[in-house]
Amino acid sequence: MQKFETIDENMLGMFVDGQLDDVNSEFVLKAMENDPAIRESVYQLRRAKDLMKLGFKQAKAPARARVGAMPVRRKIIPGSYSIAASLLILVVSFGGGYLGYTGGQLFSDESARNIVPMSQDKVLLHISESDPKKFMAVLDYARKFLDKHREKGGQVSVVANAGGLDMMREGVSPVKEEVLAMMREYKNMHFIACANSIRALRKKGIEPVILKNIDASKPAMEQIILHVRNGWSYIKVKELPEV
Repeated sequence: MQKFETIDENMLGMFVDGQLDDVNSEFVLKAMENDPAIRESVYQLRRAKDLMKLGFKQAKAPARARVGAMPVRRKIIPGSYSIAASLLILVVSFGGGYLGYTGGQLFSDESARNIVPMSQDKVLLHISESDPKKFMAVLDYARKFLDKHREKGGQVSVVANAGGLDMMREGVSPVKEEVLAMMREYKNMHFIACANSIRALRKKGIEPVILKNIDASKPAMEQIILHVRNGWSYIKVKELPEV
């Protein structure tokens, strides 16, 4: 198995900013498919960048030199998501209105109008493990959530990548009937399969068949950012909160 110790937080930041060359970009993509910690780091960075773009629309990120074909030889620091993630923590720490705070205003009025507040009745659930028990817990959570928010038009999307894709594959998923039943019962229940994970399987000589009516048009990362941008609450499925 290829080793990914050469990937550090700076390299991931450059990947998120689109400043890596093709060789290194492919290297990071492979790492994301094989290393949950790296994958989670990229998701956090992309979400941080997206939220900051919404809050600081006029701000520009500092330019970075493009990295050549050889990966940077520094180890990633667990739990460290560089300045972008630190700013994300700062941003979400302020809960007054559009992220303002008592005694001053974090954003200008113009910037504030560009932020979509997190919705209480739209949730995106992200699963990356091939775990039927955990996926059934996701479906149970989704059912309770939709029932609770029925009058408000509540919506749930479940996005699966890496191992989680197994739960949405024809001939592989042990929860196929439950998934199809959820889509029939709830019009506001959506399932999303990661296009990058599908491509990764094809490179291994596997042609995955995704269950009918499941969206497989975009990478999971892009779907997550799109939903967050539109005000959806994001939950990484590890321990689901109470509905």
